[in-house]
Amino acid sequence: WLGTTGGARSEEHLPLLVCYLCHPLFSIAALTLENLLARTKSRALDVALRIVYSAVLFAVVAIPCRVINVTRSEPLPGFGLLAVSLVLWMKLYSYSEANAHLRAMYRANKAL
Repeated sequence: WLGTTGGARSEEHLPLLVCYLCHPLFSIAALTLENLLARTKSRALDVALRIVYSAVLFAVVAIPCRVINVTRSEPLPGFGLLAVSLVLWMKLYSYSEANAHLRAMYRANKAL
């Protein structure tokens, strides 16, 4: 639906389409970081991986915002991209918090 405006504007929507296609990469990065966090035993490595995870969460919203700002996209495609990005951000944040609580409970029970 990004290319339905026709004419010269169709090429201007290509960066937005690339942002849509990058969303699975953010999900894969989050899954990889969660797997690493589950296996780590070091507190320092845990903090470092959480900082990287925060950077991924920041990138989920910041990159589409920057692309929309630079391309001066039309409102509808920009809104669609931001809506999908915000839903992905909420899902990834919820995923990280739920896993953090489960890891903490597992480690607390294992220590007993």
